[in-house]
Amino acid sequence: MTQADQILGFVGAGNMATALIKGLLQSGVYNPDDLLVHDKDEAALKRLQDSFGTRSCSSNIELVRKSSIILLCIKPQNMGEVLNEIKEEIRESHFVISIAAGIPLKMISSRIDKDIPIIRVMPNTPALVQKGVSAGRRPMGYGSANGNGKDYF
Repeated sequence: MTQADQILGFVGAGNMATALIKGLLQSGVYNPDDLLVHDKDEAALKRLQDSFGTRSCSSNIELVRKSSIILLCIKPQNMGEVLNEIKEEIRESHFVISIAAGIPLKMISSRIDKDIPIIRVMPNTPALVQKGVSAGRRPMGYGSANGNGKDYF
């Protein structure tokens, strides 16, 4: 593994997940073997595997079991269903990142119902061509006494 030293699992393989994967690989922060992806669209999984060498999982549950960091790259209307599916597999050691617009951290936290760091990051559309900027919100309950959040990245 690289300096990230953790397996990053992408729930969703759409345009923004593709942009993030491309950026992580180009920056050298992750190697393809450290990136897992699941999506109900098998063509999207194959596209990522062919383009970047990412590893595909057969289900969101498998992805969560094999990942240290879970990146929720799904449409907001699918968030509740996905969280209900994976919540029993979430461990205290997991770190969850959501890029779903309009989904409050409280909603994610209440569905997962575990004391783990959860952050929300909002990449903008120029990220699709590796020119974007992302705004993030630190984990719930993660104040200045614990640092500033840079240690997660």
